Amino acid sequence: MESSPNNNNNNNHHQADRQVVQVQVDDLKRDLSSEFSPLPDAQHSSIEGREHLQVYLRIRPFTSAESDNGESQDCVTIEPPDTVMLKHPSLSLSARLSADRSLAQTGQRFQFSQVYGPETTQGELFQGTVKDLVKDVLEGGNSLVFTYGVTNAGKTFTFLGPDADAGILPRSLDVIFSSIDERVFTETTVKPHRCHEFTRLSRTQQAEEAAFKRNLFRQLKESEKSNISLLNSTNKTLLEGKLQSFSLCCYL
Repeated sequence: MESSPNNNNNNNHHQADRQVVQVQVDDLKRDLSSEFSPLPDAQHSSIEGREHLQVYLRIRPFTSAESDNGESQDCVTIEPPDTVMLKHPSLSLSARLSADRSLAQTGQRFQFSQVYGPETTQGELFQGTVKDLVKDVLEGGNSLVFTYGVTNAGKTFTFLGPDADAGILPRSLDVIFSSIDERVFTETTVKPHRCHEFTRLSRTQQAEEAAFKRNLFRQLKESEKSNISLLNSTNKTLLEGKLQSFSLCCYL
């Protein structure tokens, strides 16, 4: 009895389906460890030139409590100047199985613009990351700096820092205000108006503004000498009455 072409096609179709299913199952069972182990040799290729987006990694040191609890398990290895290698914790199941089977330890490498280790000081980090951006801002450029990381990673310490070891924000402000000393505009030719507007002053208005500032500073010096606080004295009302028709402007 001959089989019809339709029956043959159906049989071939079912066989093809079974083969595809078998391949898919085999693929799910495939061992992927060979793609991560052993670790390849590091090939450092520092980012050349200056890119618009730079990502810096800072690794904070362990606290005394973390060291006492055995948190340091050699999970992170720095490969200067811009690469870190992440491995399983030495006490993890994966690390123990690799040691028992004499297998090469698995891990992954990640590259950044620059990697700073636990021994990096606040000053070194500022010099290597933000200082040039601050200089660009003083020349009219635009820059954005922000910290990113999990809780307790050290973001606040890096950005602000304690009084005795300032972070990148206080150091940036110090550079800015130290640099503008030579760029202070001494003439009062414009006056801010609202948020984004300004008014050009005539010669007469410039003289009035200058006279007002001199008078105000003189009053402040006299108040300091006589130990009279402007906020608590009865002269506060008189001073406020005079200030209603003026506004003090600072020009940078």
